[in-house]
Amino acid sequence: MPKITYYRIWCKTCNNFTLHHNNICKECNTKYSDVYLKDIPPELLEEQRIRYKNKKFNIFDVYLNIINPFSSFMTDVESNYEIIESDAGQKIIDEETNKLYKERKEQLRKDREWTAQYKGLQRNEQCLCGSGKKYKHCCYSRVSKIH
Repeated sequence: MPKITYYRIWCKTCNNFTLHHNNICKECNTKYSDVYLKDIPPELLEEQRIRYKNKKFNIFDVYLNIINPFSSFMTDVESNYEIIESDAGQKIIDEETNKLYKERKEQLRKDREWTAQYKGLQRNEQCLCGSGKKYKHCCYSRVSKIH
């Protein structure tokens, strides 16, 4: 018997995340229509994001061959369908966080390269930036903050 795929997405009629099959809500039999995240209550969005994250980790468990201790209790009917969770905007949040992380990592790398040129320079020596000032009156405070 082939697996039946259900998608847990927002239903405007039910005002909740419900299971859909072939773009039709399983609970109220209405056809799916596009929804904006701003139209979904924040507490339900957060609940769905948690459900999505948990499902994502369960997929990793399958790849790592971690056995589900409750799998022996699963009936034949339950094993014939699959539920795909809506990300509820979590992918966008993850992408933005990842982008900020990469930007910060690149900035730290540039800062380390910049401060490396000042290594071993004494406070009373002329600064390497070319200002003509002593190191202690020029770039010393910025270099010491980065270290």
